[in-house]
Amino acid sequence: MKKLLVFLLAVLVTNPIATASAATTNLVPNPTLETADGTNPQFWSGDSWGSNTPKFTYPVAGHSSTRAAKVAITAYTDGDAKWYFDEVAVNAGEEYLFSDWYKSNVDTALVAQYHMTDDSYQYEYLAAVPKTGTTWKQTQASIVVPTGVAALTVFHLIDKVGQLTIDDVSLVSQKAEFAQGMVTFSFDDGFKSTYANGLPILDAAGIKSTQAIITKYLSEPEYVTTSQIKDMAARGHEIASHTQTHPDLTILTNAQAKKEINQSKVNLQNLGITATSLVYPYGTYNDSIITLVKNAGYIGARSVDEGYNSPLTDRYKLRDQHITSDVTWPTIKGWIDNAVAKKQWVIFEMHRQDVNGGEFSNDPALLKTMVDYIKAQNVKTVTLSQGIGMMQQ
Repeated sequence: MKKLLVFLLAVLVTNPIATASAATTNLVPNPTLETADGTNPQFWSGDSWGSNTPKFTYPVAGHSSTRAAKVAITAYTDGDAKWYFDEVAVNAGEEYLFSDWYKSNVDTALVAQYHMTDDSYQYEYLAAVPKTGTTWKQTQASIVVPTGVAALTVFHLIDKVGQLTIDDVSLVSQKAEFAQGMVTFSFDDGFKSTYANGLPILDAAGIKSTQAIITKYLSEPEYVTTSQIKDMAARGHEIASHTQTHPDLTILTNAQAKKEINQSKVNLQNLGITATSLVYPYGTYNDSIITLVKNAGYIGARSVDEGYNSPLTDRYKLRDQHITSDVTWPTIKGWIDNAVAKKQWVIFEMHRQDVNGGEFSNDPALLKTMVDYIKAQNVKTVTLSQGIGMMQQ
């Protein structure tokens, strides 16, 4: 995909920096659901919440064996229903791959439930899972375990009238890391304050950022001009697509979403800039949007899902850490130190560089503190496209 991708692939061939090995131990108890405990599979539970009418059926005909578990919702207002395995101990900062075989007549979803060390629970949306009809298909999602997690389980849930059957469930440690921890400065939207107040700090330190540009906002009062975009690119900063008008792509028609994704790339190309990465507006995406992004020729995309990235992270679902106005330096330092210690990639999502007090504004002095610390600690910095090029494709 264009000269940049060719260059990145050449770098990987001559100087690989990522290593990964997949453990073969499946952590899921009774993963084939063959062993029964009364009317349930052993080590599994069926549960629901909200206003809906669920029906749990076990056993039903399986994918590769005789038994699977089925959940149906016959009336729905809100909430969800699911079968899930007993939580298993995991290591914070480590990456795991979840998979199962399923069939469903409606779209479903994967959600991780984290049991924290303080005995509270947190949840992370992992992936949308498309319906299959009567055909068995496999779905997968990677999980980078957040700090403070002691154990987890995964919900393959249904949240509408319909039915879902699951079988052959797996959770394995991926043991993936880069040669060293990495940091990316990713600035959304293309605000003039980033150009005026942020870039001089980065340039003075020799750090190149990724600037995600909304192409139809160029030269609007608060946004950069075409000449300023060209200047940023000439100074070595990556220009990424942030679509034409910053809509939630998941609520558009397929044709509308395709236009936003493709034409923003064309708009930048008309300025002499080839965008190889994309940042989802509002961080929203689904499988259809990812397909459009791939077909448009982007090599990866950043979401707003919180966390770190390893060489095995889905490059079209890159995670980040949000630096909003209430985030303090000690928190950011912890993110940097954790990425270095775990040899992972942390992407910082930032917006304005000013002191107007809004949620998405940061005092440039904070950026200077971050840059000074990264330089003093000799932490590797990359643009989005550079980091994507270092991943296992």
